Amino acid sequence: MKRYFTEAIKYGLFFFYLLSSAHSFAQETEGEQVLQFERTAINIGTLSEDDAPVTYHFKYCNVSKKTVRISKLTTSCGCTVAKCNKDLVQPGERGEINLVFHPKDQAGDLYREAFVYTDLSGKKPMTRLVLTGKVSPTSDQWKGYPVAIGNTLRLKRKEWQIRVLSREGMQVERFICVNIGKQPLNLSALMLPEYIRFRTEPKAILPETEADMILSIDRSLLPQKSEITFCLVLDGVSVRPSERTVQVKLLLQ
Repeated sequence: MKRYFTEAIKYGLFFFYLLSSAHSFAQETEGEQVLQFERTAINIGTLSEDDAPVTYHFKYCNVSKKTVRISKLTTSCGCTVAKCNKDLVQPGERGEINLVFHPKDQAGDLYREAFVYTDLSGKKPMTRLVLTGKVSPTSDQWKGYPVAIGNTLRLKRKEWQIRVLSREGMQVERFICVNIGKQPLNLSALMLPEYIRFRTEPKAILPETEADMILSIDRSLLPQKSEITFCLVLDGVSVRPSERTVQVKLLLQ
């Protein structure tokens, strides 16, 4: 008797699952029949990571007799931004949803999704829009140095944070850079506080070559503060001082 009772519960749960799935499918189908898209997938072909962002258009028509409000747009990746040209869509009215794809740092096979929610579709998206294709790697061999100072010098960042572990002796910190120009670079730094010295290794940075920018900190001269912030202005690059200024923050124990 117990076995029959267990079987009845199992089949009852299975039947309930089928009913729930059918109801969900019906809801999704009903949502798709409200806004009818000309297409829901676009193959973008092949882009390069060096290309500018590209916008793709998905046009639709409200084929129902209801006014539809587009309540939310989401995407599967931050590289893709979804925008709609209107929130309220009247019966018979046309509109479009645009997907702006940013190929930078997206090398490889592409499959990105956007989800369209309306006031009629509840918690589930009414439509899924898809971008497919390929993104070829950048031709920039120095992409790991995203901060450009003029057309010659590239850094990983312009905000340097240094943890100072003592108030005695010297501390040396290195920050890597690269000369992407055609001529050697000789860098120095202006407006340094008395407890900082600056140099590069090597002194002359050859074209297409990495180097270290070195800060030597005389910890015995540091002010009695827990945090010190100053700016150093790089000299040897032909751009405005504001473009070659690096902010340095010292965090003292």
